[in-house]
Amino acid sequence: LPSAAHPLMTEVFKKLHHAYPKIQLNIREGQGSELDALLDTGSVDMAILFRYEKPHSHDEVLLSTASTYLVSSPGLSLTYGETVEFKRLAGLPLVLPRKGSHWRSILDETARSKGFQLQAEVEADSLKVQKEIIANNPHMYALLGPFSVSEELRMGRLQSTKVIAPDLKRYVTLAMPKQGHITQASKAVAEMIKATVASWGNQLSPLKQI
Repeated sequence: LPSAAHPLMTEVFKKLHHAYPKIQLNIREGQGSELDALLDTGSVDMAILFRYEKPHSHDEVLLSTASTYLVSSPGLSLTYGETVEFKRLAGLPLVLPRKGSHWRSILDETARSKGFQLQAEVEADSLKVQKEIIANNPHMYALLGPFSVSEELRMGRLQSTKVIAPDLKRYVTLAMPKQGHITQASKAVAEMIKATVASWGNQLSPLKQI
């Protein structure tokens, strides 16, 4: 999960380097189904994922819960308040993930239930690309989680408001492989990740969240 790479894994590396100097981290970014496939094949020892339901299996634990935010460049009235109803997205020029992704399907289905279609001006799976497009195009909007934009909000590059009616929640989980042996090193890293997130109030960042 790209939004977990920093500051979470940066902090985990710092703590691991002090407590377990012989453990070497190999961090790989990816999206939803790609990370699931890597877990299934044993290509990674664990993954931090966005889920759309709370985890119930023994090999996956909930780290944090994230609402969805309408994000834009600063100064736009629609993202100035605390909340905006989903129906207000009708007709907005949006940067959206590509069709076929689970998250895009949920967004499209929610719009259909409200009687309209989302207007995708640009489709991009990369969080960095989405953020740069809306930061440099004052008429554009994106639908993002709080962890992926916390730094830009703090710097004043972006502005956001929580989407309600409905409140589209995603669940950040730590998933382990369903098969195979989990090493002591992997267990130590997993515990460090869980402890770090817990110490930040079940957030992926120590910064004040939106």
